[in-house]
Amino acid sequence: MRRRREAKEAKRKQEQLDAKQKILLYKLRKEQEAMLFERSAHVHDAAGEETSLPTPKEDLIERSRIAIEHAKAKRLRLQQMEERKQRQIINTEPEASR
Repeated sequence: MRRRREAKEAKRKQEQLDAKQKILLYKLRKEQEAMLFERSAHVHDAAGEETSLPTPKEDLIERSRIAIEHAKAKRLRLQQMEERKQRQIINTEPEASR
């Protein structure tokens, strides 16, 4: 009974982590789209010449890559914490049944 409850709790936490990661990725994607939109917007000067904003696309790509790496690392740490909890629970159950 206890294991089922703990398994359900672990599953619920994993689903929460998945949802949080999806939200982070969605926000990141929206931020990227907004930045790309800003960069693609051209500023017209008085002579009618087009000039683009100075921020390079590589900067956006690098920031995106770093954000994704951080999200993955955070998810991995949380999963490892959950696994440690589960192992502790499993290791303490035989003692409790004695």
